[in-house]
Amino acid sequence: MSLRGALIPVGRSSFHRSIFHNQSLDAFITTRRYLSSLETLSRQRIEALVHKLHKSVWTNHLADIHKCYPVLVEDVQKVKTASPSILNREQLRDLLDILAASGRSFDLALIERILSDMPDVFSLQPTPDDHTAVIRALIRSGNVQTIHRWLVTMPQKPGHINPSLQQWHLFLEYCREKGEAGIIRVAIKTMRKSGCRPTNASFKILIEALFETSSPVPHVNVFSSVMDDMMKEGLRYDPAIAASLHLWYSKLGHNRRASQVERLYHSRFMNPKEGRKEEPKWNNRLRNEAEKHGTRAAVNLCKIYQQKGTVSSHLALLTILRNSSNLNDLRYAETELGVQANVVHWSILINNAVRSGDVTMALSIYTHAQKSGIRPDAAMVHPIISALCRTTIKPPSEAAIDQALILYQDLANTDPFDESNTSQGTSATGPNHSPGPDANIYNSLLRALSSSANVSKCYPLAMSLLDDMQARNISMGDSMTTTSLTILLMRKSSDLSQAFDIYRRICTTEGSVVDAEGYTVLLNAFCKLSLARHPLPSLRYYFEMVKDMRNAGHSLTVEVYTILLRQLASLVTRMTNHEYPPTFRDDLIAAIRRVHNHLTVDASISPDPPLWNQLMDTYQRAGCFEEACKIWDMVYLSGRFDNASVSIILDACGFAGAWHVAKQIYSTLLGDGFSFNQRNWYAWVECLCRLGKLNQAVKMVCLEMGKHQDDVAPDVETVRILLKFASETKQQNEVQSRIRQYLPKLWETLPRELQQPF
Repeated sequence: MSLRGALIPVGRSSFHRSIFHNQSLDAFITTRRYLSSLETLSRQRIEALVHKLHKSVWTNHLADIHKCYPVLVEDVQKVKTASPSILNREQLRDLLDILAASGRSFDLALIERILSDMPDVFSLQPTPDDHTAVIRALIRSGNVQTIHRWLVTMPQKPGHINPSLQQWHLFLEYCREKGEAGIIRVAIKTMRKSGCRPTNASFKILIEALFETSSPVPHVNVFSSVMDDMMKEGLRYDPAIAASLHLWYSKLGHNRRASQVERLYHSRFMNPKEGRKEEPKWNNRLRNEAEKHGTRAAVNLCKIYQQKGTVSSHLALLTILRNSSNLNDLRYAETELGVQANVVHWSILINNAVRSGDVTMALSIYTHAQKSGIRPDAAMVHPIISALCRTTIKPPSEAAIDQALILYQDLANTDPFDESNTSQGTSATGPNHSPGPDANIYNSLLRALSSSANVSKCYPLAMSLLDDMQARNISMGDSMTTTSLTILLMRKSSDLSQAFDIYRRICTTEGSVVDAEGYTVLLNAFCKLSLARHPLPSLRYYFEMVKDMRNAGHSLTVEVYTILLRQLASLVTRMTNHEYPPTFRDDLIAAIRRVHNHLTVDASISPDPPLWNQLMDTYQRAGCFEEACKIWDMVYLSGRFDNASVSIILDACGFAGAWHVAKQIYSTLLGDGFSFNQRNWYAWVECLCRLGKLNQAVKMVCLEMGKHQDDVAPDVETVRILLKFASETKQQNEVQSRIRQYLPKLWETLPRELQQPF
């Protein structure tokens, strides 16, 4: 039974005390027994619905899902048993997956309803991973326009989550496979509007798609237009883009265009101070020789140029190895040209091996580079670490993570400020890359560690990496990456102190850029942490995060308090379901009052009706009827109440057994000319029934409800409420008779189970 009906508030005003003093103890005990029986029947019905829903998922019966799910939600909301135990996240994702795979508009509409229901019905918050599950299923359905529309509108969907770069790239790669280069270009232009900036990697997918789908071979002007888009996004020079453009034209036998497009890219994106002078003719001829006839032929040509004294040996070696991943090519060229390869040359081989999908070869090249005295930099090891730690399809193996950490340690042991390292040449990817670990490397490693099931092993390693990041003053860069990574690691914590420590290490370091939306997502995730020893959110840590949000220059909104109160209300429900011991109630009520105190003294917040409603509902769920009444009195006198406020206070009166208070509120609102909506009438009828006023409730439904408002006329749900309470006193047949007599049109529309005699 709900504690709201079992607890008689203490310390009320004389008016409220007199109400409870006059209440019959026998009636109170009868109500408790009735509610206990009612909740047992409701839970049994919910369990049956869940079983039916599972069966529909496994048998792929979408029509049954559409019938079953709304009924399940309706029943859960009536008995207020919101809990992840009804449907856990994995089961909900099964639902999302099967609905999205169909791709039909009404199935997608049900997906949005499920995401919207998750907080209140299942005590779960929509996450980026939930949307990833939808996107993967939509990809299976094959409608690129539907997938694109989902990504663009994600920020407006329940949870208000911006799509991540990884989610966009899932879509772009699928479009590439389908040969939809035009859609890729349109999609890239819309990425920023969804809160996710495209990167060089995004445009690289477009470039490869244009080469794969265009017939005849695309003109250089096509890529000039693409470069215009890249410049609008503020992107900088990326050697992988230059290499891709050149390689594709060369593969298709257009060597002249290969040189043209590469020079065009250099001229558009290379900083003159950092770039190189106009490419000498010998370099162009050397590249053509290597592409047409191989390394040995290019080396022989280079030796001829060497005799003339016009060639730069290091640049020549770079040109010869541009498209090679063969260690023998490098060794042969070194010997014949009398020049030692530096970190840039080795990085080219490694990058080419990874791009071809051969990580084992890349690791072998890396090992030989070390034996040759090469000190790795970030650009050299990042392609291998990224490949080892990739989490797109499935989590990386422990062996892959261990190997990536070895590479990281090699890099970390390299002194990034050691000037002797410059003798090996500049970084393989230009001046924007650190000789030591950079944000991209930490991002790859931390995501891999957070995806591992071996928490005891990976959690300390993740903490060590965060310490290293802090020591090196490295931040994750964009808000989306920072936020999602923080949440992943917080969920691996053993207690709230550890979770808060992770947040502080990542989000409050110098250079961290968590925006207002990111803070809201973090606060919500912190509240939802399912830590067995800490069911209650830490208010101290929570409001420290709120303080950080304010100090970062973000304006606080009512959502900061709504998030916390919603979680506390959810915990009340779980407490009534006996998931926590009775002693938990005192701590929970104390937490609600502390949040109320914070809200009262916070001058930066102007509470709106939904926030007051959430506070009033949280109090009444916890059995704090007096506090709920005080909130109602305040919002009523100030005029800051709405229909939802009325339903909440009537519900509170019903559970508290406060007939005189309920009657006074109803009469006052009636006298004010306040218009009840349908849910208000449900609440009032249920309140009357819960207070033992079944006959009055039936009379109200038959003679008054909807008398002056057609849109609130009695309906099936109203009858269902009456019959539920009539079952306690065996008066179902009497109620049916009066409905049939006074509301004949409604009676004809009732489902058969409500018309059958009891």
